[in-house]
Amino acid sequence: MPRLINAKQLADRLGISLRLLEDLIARHAAPQHIWLGRVRRWDPERVEEWLEREFERDTDAMNT
Repeated sequence: MPRLINAKQLADRLGISLRLLEDLIARHAAPQHIWLGRVRRWDPERVEEWLEREFERDTDAMNT
């Protein structure tokens, strides 16, 4: 099982601030997370899959 990452690590990976990450989460525009107690955690593999889908979607939108 891959090691889960926290919000700071995800924000760093995405190159955004924690505040922007929280905004994306609130708008359901961030990778899916799981709750472990009171904290969110992300599976790095799912984050990579989400990024790939986002890039594909943006590329498709640019080509239409």
